[in-house]
Amino acid sequence: MFSLFKKKNSTENKTEERSERESEKNEMKERMEKEIAIHTMPEYFRLDKTKATQAKTTGILVMVIGIIFIVILALLVYIFIFKEKTPNSTVLTETPPAQENQAPSADEQEEIMEGTLPVEDSNNLSSATTTPEAEIIDEATSTPSVSANFFVDADNDGLSAKEELLIGSSDENIDTDGDGYLDFDELRNLYNPAGSGKLLDNVNIGIYENKTFAYSILYPLSWARTAVGGNDSIMFRSGDNNFVQVIAQPNTDRQSIEDWYMEQFGVEVIGQEQIIENDDWLGVKNENDSIVYLTDKDGNYIFALSYNSDAEGEFSYKNIFDMMVNSLKIVE
Repeated sequence: MFSLFKKKNSTENKTEERSERESEKNEMKERMEKEIAIHTMPEYFRLDKTKATQAKTTGILVMVIGIIFIVILALLVYIFIFKEKTPNSTVLTETPPAQENQAPSADEQEEIMEGTLPVEDSNNLSSATTTPEAEIIDEATSTPSVSANFFVDADNDGLSAKEELLIGSSDENIDTDGDGYLDFDELRNLYNPAGSGKLLDNVNIGIYENKTFAYSILYPLSWARTAVGGNDSIMFRSGDNNFVQVIAQPNTDRQSIEDWYMEQFGVEVIGQEQIIENDDWLGVKNENDSIVYLTDKDGNYIFALSYNSDAEGEFSYKNIFDMMVNSLKIVE
């Protein structure tokens, strides 16, 4: 009986111990839950999926707009640069103005030679009459540019191909006779580019003497020489209708060539580059070198030498003209 009581007490004790342990465990769990704080992000920081989608769409839109802006800007820069470099199309298609001063046609030149048509080309010289008192000039209004539509020069020695052919020099050699002097320099200084000696020794060059006005001048022998109405106007004409004309008249008032020129053309100043001189005369040339006015140093006569191009305006014999001017001598 004692044993049964003892066993019973042992069972009760175990039950109480288990209850105490469970009670202690629950108390400990409660204390742990009170002591441990669980931290979480505030709700307003939570990502809103709708707003995220809108932000992504806005970013893409901004990027597209930026790309379009850059493309437009690049296009404007390209157009601006190339528009500045491209010539104005209206200039390219513009019809050049007709030349006011063309050399006379063949028919007109025949009339000039017959003394019926005034010489009103680049020089505006009045037609010469048979009397020494003929007026050379009324007033020049305009002159063609000699440099416009000049000439072909294969060897670049300054002489045109037509000039080289005319005097017998080579268009492929700047020193035809091999004497160490350029063909151009020899012609301008009245030496023979195609051989030895002076220019008059060249078989292609002749001399004309005008006894009425006491001068002589060299000219190409292949050019036709014609008196236009009298010895006061002489024309030297090439086969391709270029011509050089020499007109003379007495210097009644014995004016210097500068005074005469300023009076005739109404100018107050003559450029130094327009004044030319040699041993026999003093001269003034117009601004494009197509006309030279000169007087002998004794002041007896006034001479006007003019160069007129062909109908196409090709000044192929400008150096021949300069040679003729340089060769003019006053005969004592």
